[in-house]
Amino acid sequence: MGNFKHYLALIKPKRRGFFKNPTKKEKIVMEEHFEYLKNLITENKIQLAGPIINSVDPFGLIIFKTSSEEEARALLKKDPSVEKDIQKILKLEPFRLSLFNPKTD
Repeated sequence: MGNFKHYLALIKPKRRGFFKNPTKKEKIVMEEHFEYLKNLITENKIQLAGPIINSVDPFGLIIFKTSSEEEARALLKKDPSVEKDIQKILKLEPFRLSLFNPKTD
């Protein structure tokens, strides 16, 4: 694992009903958000990311793979959905990746 550390981030849409009925602006920003996260995967800065989908309280989960909490926080703040005020940061915590299954099937 080298000098990398993992950090678990939770982000949440600011507007209720966001997932069921996104505005045109929200759709565009979320496409930017997805591309941003894909680039961080390519750069080996993210272990995994995805939405927690439930009708009551949906949110996003990201596990960063960075050398410091400051780096993870800076990457999170640069996320287009956070920068453009579509989502808010709920939490950023150190995370110990104890087990990992690389199989995709």
